[in-house]
Amino acid sequence: MGGSTVRRGNAVSAVPPPARSRRALLTAVVLAAAAGLVVTLWRPTAPPLLGTPTELSAFHPDLLARVAAYRGSQRLMALLALLLSVAVPVLALVVPATRWRLVALARRGRPAIGAALAVVAVVVAIDVVTLPLDVWIGWFHEREWGFAAGSLRLWLRDRLVGLVLRVLIAVVAAVAVRALAARAADTWQHWLVLLATVAVGVLVLLQPLVVQPLFLSTEPLSPGPVREAVAEVLAAAGEFELGIDVGDASRRTTRVNAFVTGLGPSRRVVLYDTLLELPPDQVAYVVAHELAHREHRDLPRGILLTATAAVPVVWVLRRLWEHPRVEALRSSAGGQARLLPMAALVVLVLATWVGTPLANAVSRRAEAAADHRALELTGEPAVQIAVNRVFVERDLADPTPPAWVTALWGTHPPTGARIQAAVDHAVRYGLPLPALDEVQGR
Repeated sequence: MGGSTVRRGNAVSAVPPPARSRRALLTAVVLAAAAGLVVTLWRPTAPPLLGTPTELSAFHPDLLARVAAYRGSQRLMALLALLLSVAVPVLALVVPATRWRLVALARRGRPAIGAALAVVAVVVAIDVVTLPLDVWIGWFHEREWGFAAGSLRLWLRDRLVGLVLRVLIAVVAAVAVRALAARAADTWQHWLVLLATVAVGVLVLLQPLVVQPLFLSTEPLSPGPVREAVAEVLAAAGEFELGIDVGDASRRTTRVNAFVTGLGPSRRVVLYDTLLELPPDQVAYVVAHELAHREHRDLPRGILLTATAAVPVVWVLRRLWEHPRVEALRSSAGGQARLLPMAALVVLVLATWVGTPLANAVSRRAEAAADHRALELTGEPAVQIAVNRVFVERDLADPTPPAWVTALWGTHPPTGARIQAAVDHAVRYGLPLPALDEVQGR
C-alpha cells in the first residue's frame, strides 16, 4: 500500500510512492473527511427551544434528592476511573520499570507481534486498574439502587467479553499501524484515516450479527397491543419491513432502553424487554424515535464522521513521529518498541478529553432531531413527556445535569430539555398538553 519495499539484509525500507499516487490518496482522504463534516453539519435538526413556561418538567424535591444521591457518587467514581485510564499509560511510559517491560514485550518476535503485545499490555493494565471502580459503578452501586438484575458473575463475564473485544481491536490497530509505518513511510497517515473509516463501517454492519448476541439474546416482537401500536408507527414512517426485536435485558438490568443497529440487511430496532412494561403508546413513541435515527441515516453519518475525526488525530501522530526527539528515540535501542504505546497514549488522551465531548455534542444534536421526528410521526407530545418523566422517576436520570457531566457523558439531551422540546412542539402546532397530575397518573 502506498509504495513498494526493498529488502536490504534483514531490514525493510519503504520506497516512496509516485507523486500521482500520493495526490490521489490525499484527495480521497480530504473527500472522506469533508463528506463526514458535511453530513454532520447539514442534517435534519430539531427546532430551537422556545422556553415555553411549563410545570411538566418539574419533579418532587424528594425525587430530585434521590437523583442527586444516586448520581453524585456515581459521577465521582466514573470521573476517577476516567482519570486512571489516562494515568496508566502515562505511568507505563514514564516509570522506568514498566517502560522497559513494555520494551521487552515489544521486542519479542516480529515487529508487528511485538507492537501488538505492547499495546495489549497497556489495554489490559487499564482494565485491571479501573476494575474495582467499574465493579462498584456497574454492579454494587446499581444493585444497591435496584437497577442491577443479574449476578456479579454475569457482570464480570460481560466485562471479560468486552475486554477480549477491545484487545482484538487493539491488536488489529497496532499491527495495522506498524505495517503502514514500515511499508508506507510517506502515506501511512492517509491510509490510516481511510482504513479506520472502513473498519468502523464493518463493525457497525457486523455488530448485530457478531457482538450483540454476546450480550443480548433477541426475538421478534410478539403480537399484541404493543405490536399493534408499533405497527402504526412503522406505517407512518413507511418502514413496513423493518424488523423489531426484543432483547432479554431484564437478565442484567431493570432500566428501559432501545436502540437501532446494523446497516443494510443487518439493520434492526431492538427494544429492551423491560421497555414492554410501559404502556403501548409509550413503547410506540420509543420505536418512532429509533425509526427517526434510521430515517436520518445517523449510523452512516457517524461512519463518515470517523474520517473527519481521524484526520486531526493522525496529524498529531504524524507531527509526533517527525519530532526530533522521537526520531532520536526511533534510532535508540528499544526506542521503536516504545513508539506504539506512546501513540496509543496520544490517541487515548485526544479521544477522552477532546473527541468524547465533541462526539457527545454531535450525538445530542442527532437525538434531539430524532425526538422531533418522533413527535411528527406520533403527534403525541404528551406521550414524549410521559416517557421522559419515566426516565427520571424510574431510572433516576438527572433532568438538569451540570454542564461538565453533559459534556463528558451526555449522549442525549437532558430529560428536562427533552420535555421542554415536547411542550414547545405542542405550542407551535396547537396540540393539547396534559396537566402535571395527569402525566404523573400515567
